[in-house]
Amino acid sequence: MANQKLKEANNKFAFEEFKKDADRGHRRCQLQVAMMYENCIGTEMNLKKAFEYYEKAANQGCAISQTCLGEMYENGIGTEKNLKKAFEYYEKAANQGYANAQFRLGILYYDGEVIEQNYIKAFMYLEKSANLEDADNLFKLADMYFHGLGTEKNLDKAFEYLEKAAHQGHTISQFRLGIMYYDGEIIEKNFIKAFEYLEKSANLEDADNLFKLADMYFHGLGTEKNLEKAFEYLEKSANQGHLDSQFKLADMYSNGIGTKKNPEKAFKYCEKAANQGCAQSQDKLAYLYSNGIGTEKNPEKAFEYCEKAANQGYSKSQDNLAYLYSTGTGTEKNLKKAFEYCEKAANQNHPKSLTELGIMYFNGEGTARNLQKGIEYYQKAANLREPKALTKLGIMYFNGNGIAKNVEKGIEYLDNAVNQGYMPAIIEIGKIMQNKGTEINYVPKITLVKRQNDLDITDSSVFSPAKKQAI
Repeated sequence: MANQKLKEANNKFAFEEFKKDADRGHRRCQLQVAMMYENCIGTEMNLKKAFEYYEKAANQGCAISQTCLGEMYENGIGTEKNLKKAFEYYEKAANQGYANAQFRLGILYYDGEVIEQNYIKAFMYLEKSANLEDADNLFKLADMYFHGLGTEKNLDKAFEYLEKAAHQGHTISQFRLGIMYYDGEIIEKNFIKAFEYLEKSANLEDADNLFKLADMYFHGLGTEKNLEKAFEYLEKSANQGHLDSQFKLADMYSNGIGTKKNPEKAFKYCEKAANQGCAQSQDKLAYLYSNGIGTEKNPEKAFEYCEKAANQGYSKSQDNLAYLYSTGTGTEKNLKKAFEYCEKAANQNHPKSLTELGIMYFNGEGTARNLQKGIEYYQKAANLREPKALTKLGIMYFNGNGIAKNVEKGIEYLDNAVNQGYMPAIIEIGKIMQNKGTEINYVPKITLVKRQNDLDITDSSVFSPAKKQAI
């Protein structure tokens, strides 16, 4: 207590002595008095008086006072806010080589709010003041080197300054550095360092940062796998409107990953992402409406969202839309439209659509009948190991229907479909193997045909062609 009183007495005495010399015109004493008024040392706080003494010293060329005066003008402390005056005093101090003023001036040129934006001057002043090791200064320099603003692009320099700022706890720098280590485009990918920096900057609550952290927890990248943590960060990011987070969160709610299954919440986040234009979410939402999952069944809504995704070029939705038009589900039946969307998906090598397009050419549905085109699309689908196309081609080759008979080739196609567990192919192979009158002398490499012994091949239902499922 006694020491505190002595300190206060000393500060009061010091203030009085400095003020005497300040009033005689000594600029260093004017600076000292201004600082004491501003920080309540040896006297009561008086920001107007602080401004008055800073101005006296500044007008005598004191660079520190000019900078302090610039700050007071910039922030409206002890005087009215005046950004032009702030710039004027910063420039005076900067031209004397005072680093703090150079930094402030660099920021003004960088932001372009007070004066016309000038990246060349911003870089010049920020680089001059880099020895201050101010985190915000270092970050700005890193940004300018990264984008080539006011200087040549230099990613190594950008990384160097970003790392210095990050080590001072500059959260945006930590975030940027984490992204760089995560992506591995500028520096070598390092998930451990990426996680370290992204976690440090998590308090920014930046949606992309939170999404990246969720991804790392989900897959165990740079940290132990933790689905609950992944869910936690995804939810925070999704609630900021982050599209990818909404899509992934819907999937986690749908499948009970990192949280309890909740079809209603899955629907909610899927709808949010779909309404931001995410084609995959629109396709998923169509499925949910079609099957009444998390919402009431609504074929018309299913059609609406399926069409939105299809019109973005999403081949799965184009395939589904073709089905909806062909069956008149949620819309009027329209075979021409069904053919149109089936063809769009087929042109993207969507395996099922290639097969369905072949069928439409064979049957003349929505287009003129063309057997050659039908076979052509079956072949394209078969080359992608689509089981329905393999089965159809296999039967055609085996029986010589519409194509040159080739028993071996027919069995080979059927065999490929069987090994995918495709039931119609298993049935066909079963019929062939049990037909003693066949001319076949080929032993197929079939791994699943033994299952045929468990089937009742007299049951007519198993011979019914597989129906294409709704969305």
